[in-house]
Order: sequence, then C-alpha cells, then structure tokens
Amino acid sequence: MTEDPDTLERIAAKAFSNVDGKKTLAFFVAKGDRVLIERYAPGTDATTPHGVYSAGQLLLHALIGNQLLRDPDFLSLKLRTVFKPWPTSLSAEICLEDILRLSSGIRYPFDREAIETVPFSELSAAPEKTPLQVRYPELLGVSAHPPGTRYNFAFMDRNLVVYTMIEHLGNVHQVFQREIGTPLGLSETSFRFNFGQESSAPYPAIDYTAVSVRTSARDLHKLLSLYLTGGLVGGQRIFPADWPQRSRSASAGQRFMNVNRDNVSTDAFGLFWFLNIPNPGHGGRFFPGAPDDLMIIRGHRGQFLAVIPSLQLIFIRLGDDEFTSPKFSRALLGEILSN
Repeated sequence: MTEDPDTLERIAAKAFSNVDGKKTLAFFVAKGDRVLIERYAPGTDATTPHGVYSAGQLLLHALIGNQLLRDPDFLSLKLRTVFKPWPTSLSAEICLEDILRLSSGIRYPFDREAIETVPFSELSAAPEKTPLQVRYPELLGVSAHPPGTRYNFAFMDRNLVVYTMIEHLGNVHQVFQREIGTPLGLSETSFRFNFGQESSAPYPAIDYTAVSVRTSARDLHKLLSLYLTGGLVGGQRIFPADWPQRSRSASAGQRFMNVNRDNVSTDAFGLFWFLNIPNPGHGGRFFPGAPDDLMIIRGHRGQFLAVIPSLQLIFIRLGDDEFTSPKFSRALLGEILSN
C-alpha cells in the first residue's frame, strides 16, 4: 500500500471529482494512529458530523463487543426472553447472533429473497410506516429456515438488533457514552432511534434504518482503530481482543445473488461486516487481491468504512452520492493498496 503523499493527493482528487452522481464529503486514510491524508468538501471540515446511514452499525457492533466483556454469552441471548410476547410461531431459538448475521430464519416482504422473486412494483406498493405486525406480517408466521442456517439480507433483522439492545440495556445512549463515547473522546458523534411507540402494538413502528447516526470522519477513525488494537484505547479495554476476528467468520448459507443492483455479487457477510473472504455460496471475493482480513461497513449515499488489521489501514469515504454503489469507493481503496 502507498504512503506517498503525492499519490494519496492524486487519489483524493479523484475522490472529489464529483462525476457520475458521486459527491465525496470526506476522504480519510490512516495507518494506525497516523493520518496519511484527510480532505473535506467545501463547507465542511474535520468537526462536521455527517449522516452515515447503515454505516452507523459500527457503533452498535462496538457496543455489542463491549457487552461481551460483561457477559461472554451475550451473542446467545434469546430474542424470546427480550421481546414479550414473542410470536409462538417463530423459533424460540433465535438469538442475537442470528440477527447480527442476518440469518434469523424470519421471512420479510423486503428481504433479499423477496427482492429476487417479487416484482418491484409490488414491493414499493407496501405502506411506508405501520406497526411492525402489519408492515411485516411474515414476522408472525413460520420461519422459512432454522435460525443460523441461511443468510438472507433483511433490513428488519438489522432493526431487531437495535430493538434487542434497547430492550436489554435500557438507556443505550447512556451505556454507549459511558463505555465507548467518553473513553474514545467521540465529540462529534450522536445517534437517535427512528421509531415511535404504538400503544396498540407490542413492538414499535419502524423505518428501514432503526438508528440514525451522525458522526465525523475523525470519530469514525477512533472507532475503527479499535479493530486494529484489539479493542484497546489508552490502556482501557473496550471489547474483547478476539472480537474483530470473530466478526470475520462468515454467516452460514450464503449464495449467489440472482439480481444485484450494485453489480457486486461477491460480498461475504459476517457479524455485521462485509468481508473479503471467498463467498461461501460461490467462492468469489468482494475485492480480489486485497488481504483476507479486509472488513467493510457501508451505508446509503456512498458511506464506506474499511479496516485491514494486517496492514493497520483505515479507509473512510463519506459521500452524498446520487446513486449508491460500493464500486467507486472500492476503486479508490484499490489504488491505495496497489501503489
């Protein structure tokens, strides 16, 4: 990988070229604690918080790791003990790790299988916001697959992670700030939950992203650095040393995606991270030639976070793209790795 300033400046210029509907807001590359390049769009700076959409899962992942310090069996937490009443038609064995891996076995109208098999016109005709039981009637039905056996991308599994943390921990904001925000000095990070309680329903109304995170590239660098240090910051342990490695184990039952709107069909998924290991379903890689320990979290409108522990590399691109695809960010990262 390159550390040459001129090469990094050239790559940064390409990141901010704003072509084909791509608009970069922040470009940040570091090797461990050493920042190699840091650039921002006009009107923003290092202290500007940005909405990071699904990339905000990084905060949840770090917090879940933190809870493993207190309860080594936290990933085995059964959802039926958290959500009451739990639909009796669903498996009583569904646990936190299953929904983290997007392999709960629950069927949803907007999951990966539905996108592949149901006409888009029918998907988009569904109501935008209703109580959970109405919007996702399959949640009250029989699981399509046993928990932990079939990866099936679904926004609702990710939302269930958020709800599980709220129900189990109570004031998640307070816990996150005490355990992670204050030790890391995350001065530009805030988050809120996107639902309102319906008195007639035992679950909240939901949106596609159950948590909205606003944060800066520098705060993201602090969080991503934990995945290089094994969870240590200033001598304080935030999560277990093996949490990054555990997160790189692939979810079971992954397969080739028949309809891929990003034209990236080689993603392998682990514990809330996309991975660069051979996809268990077809053997392809997201990034051929990059190290196996490349880990990626990405979000809507071009948010792309990558960490490679073996290279001590952290790569952050925050965007406001017209069309969301990881290909542009992947190409920028590829130039860094190949020079």
